[in-house]
Amino acid sequence: MKKIKIAITGANGFLGKHLIKALDKKDNLELSIFNKDKNNLFDSLSLESFLKGSHVVVHLAGSNRDSDFSLIKTNTLGTMGLLEAIAKYSPKAKVIFSSSFQVYDEKSAYGLSKKLAENILEFFSRIYGIKSIILRISNIYGKDGRAFYNSVIATFVYLIKNKKPIVINGTGEQKRDYVYVGDVISAIIKAIYYKPTQPYEDFNICSGKLTTVNEIVNILRKNVDYKVDTNCNPDAVESNAVLLKDYSKAEKILNWYPEVDMVKGLSLTIKEK
Repeated sequence: MKKIKIAITGANGFLGKHLIKALDKKDNLELSIFNKDKNNLFDSLSLESFLKGSHVVVHLAGSNRDSDFSLIKTNTLGTMGLLEAIAKYSPKAKVIFSSSFQVYDEKSAYGLSKKLAENILEFFSRIYGIKSIILRISNIYGKDGRAFYNSVIATFVYLIKNKKPIVINGTGEQKRDYVYVGDVISAIIKAIYYKPTQPYEDFNICSGKLTTVNEIVNILRKNVDYKVDTNCNPDAVESNAVLLKDYSKAEKILNWYPEVDMVKGLSLTIKEK
């Protein structure tokens, strides 16, 4: 069987590490990993060896905590630089782009950077025939999440494991859609093997349910045999952008749906080492 060559950016990030681990278990794949010492999204020539012969490009690299300017530069222009190189060196490759639920939030600079990147992907699909699959992912959580960076769940798990009090901003009734990292990896893998019928397709990858911060804390408490202290920060400004979407399109076309609910996902996250 001919191997599928997959080029991956952002392989050293939270999602990337989980993806590499999952793909390493498959025999029919050949992985090409973006190397920051050799590859540069803004230097097309540096991407030739990384992209040449690829059947699929999984674009996970990006920034979500930076100045607005840097977000646009990295997430939007970096994606454009990658696409220009794909058009030169691997024009038949299918692109899988990790976008975000934040594209639905008009007040989010991060969301804007991702939405502009989506627009560029659509343009390259239309003009150059590069097929693109956009995965709009909600809030990812799971093993190896970086505390104080990746998600509130990663922070809470870190604090609980170190027996430090959890600080809850506001009332704790802020709601988000959270999706377990294993389910996101499953969606990416299904997208890798999916044969698009359209040049450009987008899918919501989410749980389709909203969970409050207080509910997360209460579930995590049940997974440890010691007291979890909490402190409230009533003066903190906490966004409560309720982005409730469904995954019906992904279920219909990719045959994907979330298999890990919040209770099981939080249990796996806090118990895994």
